[in-house]
Amino acid sequence: MGRESGITYSLPMNKDMVRGIVGALIKKGRKSSTILSYMSSLKKIHEVEGVRSEALEDSVVKAALRGLKNRESLTPVPRPVMSLEKLAKAKMNLRKTKMAGHKKQVVWAAMTFLFFGSLRGSELLSPRKDQYDPVKTLLRKDVKLVELNTGKEVVRTVQLTLKAPKTSKRNPNQVVELPELGEWYCPVRAYQSWQRSRKGRQLGSQPLFTWRDDTLVTMEEMNTILATILAEEDPPITTRAFRPALPSILAREGATEETLKSLGRWTSRTYLHYVREGRSADWRGLLLQLRNLRI
Repeated sequence: MGRESGITYSLPMNKDMVRGIVGALIKKGRKSSTILSYMSSLKKIHEVEGVRSEALEDSVVKAALRGLKNRESLTPVPRPVMSLEKLAKAKMNLRKTKMAGHKKQVVWAAMTFLFFGSLRGSELLSPRKDQYDPVKTLLRKDVKLVELNTGKEVVRTVQLTLKAPKTSKRNPNQVVELPELGEWYCPVRAYQSWQRSRKGRQLGSQPLFTWRDDTLVTMEEMNTILATILAEEDPPITTRAFRPALPSILAREGATEETLKSLGRWTSRTYLHYVREGRSADWRGLLLQLRNLRI
């Protein structure tokens, strides 16, 4: 942004800097809510560094963001949501591709994790091919196979320990449990099948989602594969479509507000933005419903 605008950015920021950042983000097509989130981060940076900047409360910037929000409300963009039907189609089309079998296992495991964990793509996959952030990326040591006694039966689960989630301030210790469902969409079965096919020693400090040559599986790669196996979907399905998937299904079946919030680990009514077309800290009460999901 500095090169494009000719502005040198430093702390504390002045009005030219703040307007330059907001203008560049608007030009890039970022939503008003995303820009406001970035602005909050900039305020936090100033706070951490012990400096103040009145420019962050600039009336011109506020007016521009209000205008952007009003414009967005006039032409709401439909957001795709993954469904059980689409998941079945994705699995069928994935089988038909010429992709190597071991790669198909990685992709299918990732899809089941995203679907039943109501996860963000960034909580599983790396944003870049050449490097990853161990503080955010899901590592092999962050995944465990655990047997839990529900009182009626012993159920195997895949437990994922999420690091640096968006809701970490209010809920810093987040463990997502993916139960064994015994159906074609079972995340435990997909994970075990994939792990059995892996060769060589797997180091706990390495990212979980890698290809057989140990290169990272990125969100961009996963989105490209989804666009191929679900080519008829408009708007296109990306990893973002998985987060509201299970809450949307269960919302239509009358799940309570608390259940829906716990599915995606939401701490407020933000979940309403995700429950469309209509995980739980304790999913055991939903186990029968999950096992009975049908197309």
